[in-house]
Amino acid sequence: MNSQLKLGSLKTIDIRNVWKDEARDFTPWLLKNVEELSAALGLDLELHQAEHPVGKFSLDLIGVIGGTQDRVIIENQLGQSDHTHFGQLLTYAGGTDAKYVVWIASKFRDEYISAIKWLNDGTTEDINFFAVEVSAVQIGDSLPAPLFKVVAQPNEWSKEAKANATAAISGERGQLQVEFWDKYLTRVSEVRPTWTSSRRGRPQNWFPVSAKLQGTSYCVAFTGTQLKSELVFDSKDMDLNSQRFYFLQEHKDEIEKAFGSPLIWHFPEGNKQSILRSVAPADFMKQDTWDDAIEWLIDSQTRLRSAVERYLQELKQTT
Repeated sequence: MNSQLKLGSLKTIDIRNVWKDEARDFTPWLLKNVEELSAALGLDLELHQAEHPVGKFSLDLIGVIGGTQDRVIIENQLGQSDHTHFGQLLTYAGGTDAKYVVWIASKFRDEYISAIKWLNDGTTEDINFFAVEVSAVQIGDSLPAPLFKVVAQPNEWSKEAKANATAAISGERGQLQVEFWDKYLTRVSEVRPTWTSSRRGRPQNWFPVSAKLQGTSYCVAFTGTQLKSELVFDSKDMDLNSQRFYFLQEHKDEIEKAFGSPLIWHFPEGNKQSILRSVAPADFMKQDTWDDAIEWLIDSQTRLRSAVERYLQELKQTT
């Protein structure tokens, strides 16, 4: 070991020196810089709006889990947890039908951590509460950096038991789906860690993540005989899906050349979704083929994302 190696010392700094005001500074910052919080939670957060109205009140932040319609709400507090914010959190959760409820504070008292744990123990696997402490740190004279620490989250054992019970209802196939996506996500974390913060699969045959354009997702999926790698326009606004799909189709030759092979352009009349897709033959029930299937999905998604990225950037500016 090099005894002459010099390392900096990490120090905590006053959070108010970074964000002076919760509403004017911290909330707008988090709306645009959600990556660190996503990584801490292990979720792909896609935040859409600050100061979202809930009755006569205003929720700090609202969004979804990337690639899904599962609603996420965040209540911020640059101070110690208190009754006021806890009550607001529950009010907003009920008023938005949120599936992921995140309370951020600079410090949590033990009784509120216990309350979050109690909520998680008493709800189904579809509703998840998180308590997250935020601080600011610095090494030497470096720029300050945010630090998010999860201090309460869904109880993994009880939530997993419920989820496994749900999978069991689906039979062997549902359990295999969870195993497949767990394996897929482990591999993605190794070779494409920026794609998703998710680390756990679900008993379903598709896995979507945000394409960083609201109403748009990248999705990988399988059927009994096929693997699918897709870009999906899935906004509730069918006209918007149509506009985006046909914009990409105008550049079909360039996109397919960059991808390396023809793609399936899928937008049948009356369909709310429009999809750009690549497929490959597969037999999901043969577990010894999973490694090859996962490598194909990752390779196909890599090439698809590279081929369409510049066009999605244009769409961000125009739609």
